[in-house]
Amino acid sequence: MVGSVFGETTPSITGNEVIGDSEENHAIHVFFDDTKRGFWFVPELLEVIDHASGAEIRLKGVPTATWIRSPTGGWEKIDAVDVKPWWETDELGNKDAAIRIRRGLPWIGIGAVLEGLVFILLFPQDSIRRLTTWQIVLEYTLVPFESIVSLFGFVFQQLPLPLFRVGAILVFGVAFFTQAAVFGLLIWVLSYMVQRRQKDRNPRPSSPP
Repeated sequence: MVGSVFGETTPSITGNEVIGDSEENHAIHVFFDDTKRGFWFVPELLEVIDHASGAEIRLKGVPTATWIRSPTGGWEKIDAVDVKPWWETDELGNKDAAIRIRRGLPWIGIGAVLEGLVFILLFPQDSIRRLTTWQIVLEYTLVPFESIVSLFGFVFQQLPLPLFRVGAILVFGVAFFTQAAVFGLLIWVLSYMVQRRQKDRNPRPSSPP
């Protein structure tokens, strides 16, 4: 029979029932997939066939590391920074994608506020009065919003009125969120460039030898 090793123990301490006799106070637990049961054996009754190289384990409380089984049976520790792509890790190597989402939400919120201000500035106070140069420029900043509304709005126009109303709300929400994300991204880029310029102007003093 072929099984998988699930652990080792000292029978004199744990009191496990062990198959076989041995002078060594050592037993190995083997689980068999065929019977869905596991048994404790003395080492003399077992023969190593394969070490299951490539198997991975992670420990609770150590989210930044992974242990991979080597062909010789040992465990090789690999930091999560080395095996996880950048969009799943933060600067410390934590594999928490929610961290990046939480960091992006404030920028999207700022973008939403800016989007609201743009709508207010573009709202016509006098239908006869021509748009100013700044209003024309601000209209171009709403291209993502207008593109989504015009694209999906044409599709939902073919639906019955109740479905059209629901679709219109969904389209407006998606367009508003997309436009807010675009504004937030632009603000983040500008903020990042300003911070880099300040760091270049005020470099940190080097430590004395």
